[in-house]
Amino acid sequence: MEEVGFIDIVDTRFKWPTNPWPGDKKYKELGTWNNYNASNALESLTMASFSRAHGWSRDEVIMFLVDVRKDLNNPCVHAYNPICCIYGKKPDV
Repeated sequence: MEEVGFIDIVDTRFKWPTNPWPGDKKYKELGTWNNYNASNALESLTMASFSRAHGWSRDEVIMFLVDVRKDLNNPCVHAYNPICCIYGKKPDV
C-alpha cells in the first residue's frame, strides 16, 4: 500500500478460535460464532474444489465432511484462523 501512495496504514492481526476451546470469555464466544459460521458454510466452501479437482462425487464429499465437522467441533483441537485487517488512507491530491 505504501508503494502506491497510501498513508496512515494500519495492519492489525487477530486470532479467531475455530470452536469455543479458549478459557477467555471473549474468545470462547468468538470461537462459538466462528464455529457456527464455518459449520454452516463448510459444504458450500468445499464442494466445487473436491468434486472438480479431485473428481469426488457429492456423496463422497458429504461423507468426508462428517469427520471434518467432528474435528471442527472437538474442543481438544486448539486451532484458530489468522485474520488480517489492513487499511490505509488515500493521500489528498
